[in-house]
Amino acid sequence: MYVTQQDYIDAYGEIELIQLTDRDENGQVDDAAFDWHLNGAESFVNSRLASVYVIPLTAINASLKDIVLTITRANLFVNNETEEVTKNYDRALERLDDYINGVASIGDSEKTDISIHATSQEGPAAIFTDELFSHQNII
Repeated sequence: MYVTQQDYIDAYGEIELIQLTDRDENGQVDDAAFDWHLNGAESFVNSRLASVYVIPLTAINASLKDIVLTITRANLFVNNETEEVTKNYDRALERLDDYINGVASIGDSEKTDISIHATSQEGPAAIFTDELFSHQNII
C-alpha cells in the first residue's frame, strides 16, 4: 500500500472519513469501506503507471502519495461530489499523466523495459512454407 488510513486522516481529517464511510452510523470509520476505496485508487494508479514503471513501485514520493489520497477521496465522495473534490481529482489525473509522459519522475522506482513486453524467440527462426502446411502434410 502506498498510503494508509492515517495518511488520509492527516490530510483530510477523521470527521470527514467517518462521514464518508460510517454505513452503520456508529460514529466510527468503516475500515472495510475505506480499504475498498483505497485499493481501487491504488489499482487505478498502478494500472496507469505500469506502462512506464515496474509495479509495485519500490519508492513513492509525496506527490504520488497525494495523488493516491486525492483519488481515494474522490472515490469516497462518489455520491456527494463537490466542485473542490472534482477539481482536485482532475488535477491528480493530470499529475499522474506527467509521470506517465516523463514530465515528472517518481524517483528511484525502476522504469519498465519496453523490450520485456515484446515476444522474443531464441534459436533458429521459424520457417513457414506452403509445403509445410499443405493439405497432404496436415492429414
